[in-house]
Amino acid sequence: MFTTPFFWGIGLTFHGLYVFQDRFRFFKNWEERKIREYMEKDEEEMNKTNTWD
Repeated sequence: MFTTPFFWGIGLTFHGLYVFQDRFRFFKNWEERKIREYMEKDEEEMNKTNTWD
């Protein structure tokens, strides 16, 4: 009684992951870009405050 919905749920989950895999990559790329942006901003601020160079 519960096996059919269980296996359909597993199948739908894997199908959804396959269909939306490009969207997951987009979020990963966005995260990497934002991290790089914040690191560059921090580096610029450090260079501004570094007076002995």
